[in-house]
Parts: sequence; structure tokens; C-alpha cells
Amino acid sequence: MARGFQFLSLNVSHRNWTTVGALDGMREAIVDQRGLLCPYDNSWSIDVWLQYQNQLIVPSRLPFVSQSIQDYLPILSTEFDHQNIVLTSRVLVEKIQGEEVVFNQ
Repeated sequence: MARGFQFLSLNVSHRNWTTVGALDGMREAIVDQRGLLCPYDNSWSIDVWLQYQNQLIVPSRLPFVSQSIQDYLPILSTEFDHQNIVLTSRVLVEKIQGEEVVFNQ
């Protein structure tokens, strides 16, 4: 069952994703196992691609992508390596003037 049709956001049917949010926040961004970022529930998403020497490098098509929490903070790092090119994407959510803001660095 797709996540958007459930009452609660449950990680079911091999949908491997992680949520990232601000302390005492009401919203959480969703990051899948390949770094695809959905900043809002049931909304658009942001993906990372890299074009290098006429070659498109796409994390969703690579054999290995790793994720980790950075320095015990609520910052999710996604890293992929392709032919000695290493790209790291970091996602965090912060409250700025009372608003929750998603950062993808």
C-alpha cells in the first residue's frame, strides 16, 4: 500500500526511508535510501544527479549508496561513489523564526 493512502506514515513494503526533523518540530522531511528528498508529506521531491564528462551519474542506479547520521546530530548524510567521484548530500531541518526549514546541502 502506498504511504500516501495510509492514516499514518509507515515504512512498509520495502519502502526504505528515513525522516529528519527539527527538535519539537511538527514536520519531518523524508529521505529514501538513495538520497531522494521529499521535504513535505505527499509532495514533490528533490533528487541529486551529476553530469560528468558526458556521463549522467544517478544515485538510484548505482550499486552502492551509503547513509549515516552525521556526528550524532539529526543530519542525514547520503554518500555515493562512482569511478573515484564521491558526492555527499546532507539533509537537516531547522527552525528559523518559528518556521521549519529543510536544508539539502
